[in-house]
Amino acid sequence: RSSDEYCVLVTKADDSSGQYIIIVCNDIGSPVDSKYLHIEPIHVSMTNSHVIIASEDVVYIWMYRNSVTKHSGGHSELAGMLGSNKRRTEMMFHIDESFAPGAGLHDKEGFVPPVAPAQDPIACIAATEQCFLVA
Repeated sequence: RSSDEYCVLVTKADDSSGQYIIIVCNDIGSPVDSKYLHIEPIHVSMTNSHVIIASEDVVYIWMYRNSVTKHSGGHSELAGMLGSNKRRTEMMFHIDESFAPGAGLHDKEGFVPPVAPAQDPIACIAATEQCFLVA
């Protein structure tokens, strides 16, 4: 996927960790930032500020633009819509979770996926600067 002057590459790590690597590259193909994930990336979407990855039942959101541009501007609209009231660059949630008003997503480090499989697996995701959709 690509957006403006960046693109995202997703691949499985070469080691035996079972992790996946997300790499954001600039417009000449040079890697500018990367993250590791423990979920299998089945669906990928990218906006000018976020990379969104989903497995069958977990959604991961990375606000890559802050780490790439190092700016400390205003709060992201997408993160605001998802109930995040503080600045976080990596967030996760299980698709069967319900959020109370004012409650936000989980930090990547603090996220513990449920052991039960999803009742209705994720079929696709889409994102714009103003909207994020999981189907």
